[in-house]
This record gives sequence, structure tokens and C-alpha cells, in this order.
Amino acid sequence: MTATDIAFSLRQVFSTLHELQKTEAGEIELPQTQESPPHQTLTPQDSIHDDKVICLECRKEMRLITGRHLSLRGISPKEYKKKYGFTMRTPLSAKSLTKARSKAAKKKGLPEKLIQYQEARRQGKVQSPTQTVTEAMTASKQKPMLTPENSIATYRSHVQLGNRTVLRALGLLQKFFEKNPAREFGSDAWRTT
Repeated sequence: MTATDIAFSLRQVFSTLHELQKTEAGEIELPQTQESPPHQTLTPQDSIHDDKVICLECRKEMRLITGRHLSLRGISPKEYKKKYGFTMRTPLSAKSLTKARSKAAKKKGLPEKLIQYQEARRQGKVQSPTQTVTEAMTASKQKPMLTPENSIATYRSHVQLGNRTVLRALGLLQKFFEKNPAREFGSDAWRTT
């Protein structure tokens, strides 16, 4: 930078500061200038990009618009989708994140499991009158009596042996059966000891 450029810059800064001082004193009025362009209206389709999604409430760019983010702005995800015209099935996340989640679900076999579940549900709705009769018959049958051997073995098979609370409960259950060997294990019978 040459000496003349420095002198020119200093004069320009001085004149700007002088104008600001006059404006504060009320002598002149500065014209309104827009340093940043106004926000362009985004459509819902334009707000979801490959690597980001833009919140239409606050214009913040992120990978996923969470329910917490929207609740801080006083709106739920359902209201947000209605307000801006998203379909209810549209994910509020970047396209790359949606694709990655879809790929992970397919790798786990979730689409096939979902189809099986939906088919079983449809068959369940069709067979519901006969199913209620079957359920009533099975409900009237008595449940087998629990014994110390089968109850403790069942609980131990479902529990990791490092859990002290469960081991203590198993010990209490064993003591109960030792005190009451011929007693039937009813709904609240274990609470009496």
C-alpha cells in the first residue's frame, strides 16, 4: 500500500466517522442501506438438501431438524410440517442422512420384517372373531403351579449373574419356597413373608 492509498483510506474513514457524528446529533439522516440481502422464501422442497436441511423457522442449517430444536421455537414437528406444507412422511433430515438410515435398516432386514408383521396383522384382523373364542378358552385354563426349581431356573436363565439386585431377589424367592414348599404361588402370596 502506498502513502497516497493510506492517506485516501484515512480521509474516507474520517468522513464516515464525521457523518456518523452528525447523524447522532440529528443534523442529517443517513439513507437506509441493506448490507445483507433479505431472506428469500424457501419452499419445503428447497429447504432439504443433500448434505443439510434448513429450518424454515430460524434459517439455521443442520443435518437434522430435531423435535427439541422445534420445541425451542414453540412448535412441534407435526405443526411445522403442516405450517410449511411438508407431507407427514417427509423426514426433516438431510437426504444423505436419510439414505444412510435406510441403508442401515435394509442391512438389518427391517423391510422384510415389516412386511411379515403387516401380513400377520392383516391375517389377525381377518381371524379376530375366532381368535377371541380361542383366547377365552385358554384364559379359563389354570396356569401351572410354580415350583422353586422351575421359577429360579427361569429367572437365572434371563439374568446376567453380575446383577446384585436380581441375585438378591432370587435369594428371597428361594427362601420363600423353602418356608412354604406346598403353597401355591398366587398373585400376592410372595408378599406375605
